[in-house]
Amino acid sequence: MAGKKIPHVLLNSGHKMPVIGMGTSVENRPSNETLASIYVEAIEVGYRHFDTAAVYGTEEAIGLAVANAIEKGLIKSRDEVFITSKPWNTDARRDLIVPALKTTLKYI
Repeated sequence: MAGKKIPHVLLNSGHKMPVIGMGTSVENRPSNETLASIYVEAIEVGYRHFDTAAVYGTEEAIGLAVANAIEKGLIKSRDEVFITSKPWNTDARRDLIVPALKTTLKYI
């Protein structure tokens, strides 16, 4: 993927979303540092779309990877990476959804 143009779709918001993304659900989840290094390597080879969810436990690792990629000069800002995430079903209540979304945004 390195050096290749990844197709994207234009969303109603005006943002461009790469149509090829990396899923981040993992079995026997390793440490955030290990995951972050994997995601940094994915950024190095061209991935700009990551799919996560609160239940995967990978949101924080993706945030670390983005910070590391910026520090390494692989990307200039968080705006160059498209991250999709989902709250867990138990948080889909009026009193829980906003705090759950704020937690996700804090990580990614």
